[in-house]
Amino acid sequence: MTFKKNDIWVFGFAFGHHGKYSAFHRILDYLPDEIRKFNVFFPWEHFLPPPLVRRLRREILGRAEKRMIAESSRAKPRLIHYLYPENCFLSGCFQRSFNGKVLLTLHQPESVLSSFRTSPQGLAFIETAQRADRLIAMSPHVVECYQKFFENQSVRVIPHGVDTNYFTPGKDISDSPLILTLGNWRRDFKIWQNVANDFLKRGRPETFCLVTNPENQKQFGLKKTANTLFMNGISDLELRELYNRSKALFLPLLDAVANNALLEGLSMGKQTLVSDLPATRFYGADQVSYLDKDATIEKASNALCQLLDQSSPQASRLGIRKYAESSFSWTHIAKTYLEEYSSLLSREQQSIHP
Repeated sequence: MTFKKNDIWVFGFAFGHHGKYSAFHRILDYLPDEIRKFNVFFPWEHFLPPPLVRRLRREILGRAEKRMIAESSRAKPRLIHYLYPENCFLSGCFQRSFNGKVLLTLHQPESVLSSFRTSPQGLAFIETAQRADRLIAMSPHVVECYQKFFENQSVRVIPHGVDTNYFTPGKDISDSPLILTLGNWRRDFKIWQNVANDFLKRGRPETFCLVTNPENQKQFGLKKTANTLFMNGISDLELRELYNRSKALFLPLLDAVANNALLEGLSMGKQTLVSDLPATRFYGADQVSYLDKDATIEKASNALCQLLDQSSPQASRLGIRKYAESSFSWTHIAKTYLEEYSSLLSREQQSIHP
């Protein structure tokens, strides 16, 4: 399928802790050159205090979106796709100057949506989602929720993707006693700390490495112990090396619609223990192990010990990676989005020429 230049615009951005190869904005490099791409970066986030980061991010993102909307009134794109609509201002995509299609890829679970009713930006997001031509859900379990919350029945499931070309297994260091946990949003830091403490009491040799923003350490009272290691601001290369060095991933979550670390772990062929949620079942299928949502510290520790102590043959790791390649590679996901663009634009043509 081919598109004319300027038919489709895609507006996205990357948080400071997202490198080039992680997170949803990576899809931009897998879309054809005919599509106009806007990708706003905040590379200075690691060097400024969090309150200033949040304020500057809002200002920069807001200005970028306004410039994009102003330009759209002249260039007349037929479709605008917002990669992160919950974080954007959505200030002009339904102005009279823009009559094209609007597609939103949603990221937040039901437990977060109610908070959007309490701010002007959140209300603008809700209004735009109500009027959008298509909402994309990243997991089947949120489809009904989105239909009801936004009063919009036009919801389709397209999974999050992962860069399987970058996140590839390297030298086998499976004997490394490193348990890797990554992320900031909707993580269960309490169970992470408690399990790490329990491993220390049991005399286990593993080290728990947590890659997260320093403010999470303060907010959740995470303590440095003899078997814990905290990291932040790492490069893409360092991230991939951590995956390669780790013996297993431990991903305790409070909620999820999709999860970068889970997908990257699958692409790296890693053993993973992740919280048992509808979204993690959708992405992990039978390729990972699951932690009961209400598991006690003892049960959580036992589940992780069982995963670590079982053998993980090369064939199993390759099978995990093949699953990621066939199900979630950006090549496949980008193709699905192109089909969605084509479908929406063909409907536009049908309405013009019945």
